[in-house]
Amino acid sequence: APAGHEDLDILVAPREVKQLQIILLKNNFIEVLTPCSGYQKGIYHFYGVDTNTGFIIHFHIFTDLITGNGLIKNFYLPFRELLLNNVIFYKKLVKIPIAEVELIIYVFRLLSKQGNLFNLREIIKESRLIFEEFLSLKSKADIQKSITLLKNFCQNGDLVEIYTKTIKFLEEKSFFRIFLLGLKFKNLVK
Repeated sequence: APAGHEDLDILVAPREVKQLQIILLKNNFIEVLTPCSGYQKGIYHFYGVDTNTGFIIHFHIFTDLITGNGLIKNFYLPFRELLLNNVIFYKKLVKIPIAEVELIIYVFRLLSKQGNLFNLREIIKESRLIFEEFLSLKSKADIQKSITLLKNFCQNGDLVEIYTKTIKFLEEKSFFRIFLLGLKFKNLVK
C-alpha cells in the first residue's frame, strides 16, 4: 500500500476522525464521497499524490471494522476496541495491531465473507492465497495468546469456538468447513 498499489485501510477511533481529516486536508489530500457514502457511515476516502513518486495515495478510513465482498461493505465486526487497544508501534510512528489480534481479525473477516454458493466458489478459487496469508500470520502470532485475548474481550464462548475451529480448518485446508462456519458466524453476530 505505501508504494501506491493498494489503498491504506486505517481504523480510527471515532473521536479522532475530525483531527485526522484536518491533518489530511492540510497535507493536500482531497476527501471523496462515493455513491455509498450516504448510507455507509464511518467510512471515509481521502486521495493525495506522493510528489516523489507520482503515485496516488488512497486513505480508506474506518471508524468501525466494516467488511464485505467487493464494493459492498456492510458487515460490522465487533472487534474495534480489541484492535485499537492491542497495538505496537511500527518504526516508532504508526500503531499496528499485535500479531495475535491481526490473526483474529483475519479469521473473522474471512468468515464474514461467506454466505452463498458464489462465496464458496471464491474461497475454493482463492484457497492457496488464503492459506499462504494464514501461514504468514500464524508464523508471527501465538495462537493460544490470540484465543486468550478473544476470550477476555468478548466473553462469548460461541465466537471462541468458531475461531478455534476456523484455525483448525485452515491448518487442514478444509475450505468447505470454513464456508459453513462462516454461515454460523454471520447468523451469530447478525
